[in-house]
Amino acid sequence: MALFGTGLGTKSAKCVIISDTVNRGDGHTVCDRDPQTAVMEAGWSNNHTYEVRGEMTVRRLDTLLAEDVQVMKIDVEGFELEVLQGAQGLLQQHNVWYIMAECNVGIIGRDGEQRFLRFLESMGYYISTHSFSGPFLPVDRIRSGKASIPEPDFANLFCVSQLVLCAIAANLAFAVRGGGHSYEAMSLINSGLVIDLKRMDSMRLVPGSNAGSAGGAAGIVNGSNRASPRVLVGPGARVGPVYAFLSKHGRMLEGATCPSVGISGSTLEQRPRV
Repeated sequence: MALFGTGLGTKSAKCVIISDTVNRGDGHTVCDRDPQTAVMEAGWSNNHTYEVRGEMTVRRLDTLLAEDVQVMKIDVEGFELEVLQGAQGLLQQHNVWYIMAECNVGIIGRDGEQRFLRFLESMGYYISTHSFSGPFLPVDRIRSGKASIPEPDFANLFCVSQLVLCAIAANLAFAVRGGGHSYEAMSLINSGLVIDLKRMDSMRLVPGSNAGSAGGAAGIVNGSNRASPRVLVGPGARVGPVYAFLSKHGRMLEGATCPSVGISGSTLEQRPRV
């Protein structure tokens, strides 16, 4: 195994890593710019104070690798296309047999999704959201911009409860994954069962009442007026899409800043205020 101490992108660059002075996990990489200017502009955007945490370089992947690759896995919080574009020479001149990459539409949007799909198709890849053996997205729909990553089927509370009961009956250790963003790997377990809630990501606005949450969703309410409309959010939703949904309905939520963090973990970590 070889580890490369560099970031990946579409071009070589010198970068700095900045983050909130209080929330060190709120990291941003700023390249080919004056670090102090980047720090000030980041603070202006949200009235927080930022500071430089370190330096790093960014390079194209095709300047690091020049050989066949069996499997390439990419999960870089919405920058998957930039990594792939920086690997174009590798993809064209060598065999990269399989690519497993995240396409988070909640971060990159539908336009970003279309660019992502078209680039992979232009490199000669068949694209599936299920497995390396298909079923595959139709090539003509990708080229015409009409293909999209299918929305997942919504799981339900009954399925999760049955998994828990089966694990208990089998004396099998289990872990529950919301966003899978735990630095302590609390959403993983060795020799056990991982219950992934990512398909339980529905969000809906419901009339206010004094009833509790239902349907496996967490109720986000206005603490000063419980008769106001509520937003029911599934435990597998990520905070980025949740924040966008709340904004459309005149609400905001104090919580995690990374858009791919799960709402469950963010809510359990701190009591949300809306």
